[in-house]
Amino acid sequence: MAEAVQQHTRTPGPPDRYGKPTHSENTRKVDGVGVAPDTGDENAATSDDTNSRRLTLYMPANSTVTDTDEFTVRGVRYSVIGDPNDWRSFYTNHRPGIVVKLERTEYVDG
Repeated sequence: MAEAVQQHTRTPGPPDRYGKPTHSENTRKVDGVGVAPDTGDENAATSDDTNSRRLTLYMPANSTVTDTDEFTVRGVRYSVIGDPNDWRSFYTNHRPGIVVKLERTEYVDG
């Protein structure tokens, strides 16, 4: 069953008074998105204990996604991992959409 997600896109703005780049954030609702769980992991290193949760989004074919975008899915905000992929059938010319990998890393108390 398709869901609605929020896509957060950054637009570059003028530099601040120290010459550092600024940005503004635009948020839009995207309907008709498939959401699937992906693998996650725990890293129990000596200095940081982290827990990563990952999802895969199956976006409509006309979607524009960059590797700097973020998404809110079911109330949780995720970052895009790598470049989005154009999902195409290898048997036909059918292009159902864009595949986007997401990740959220949390620091946990170990």
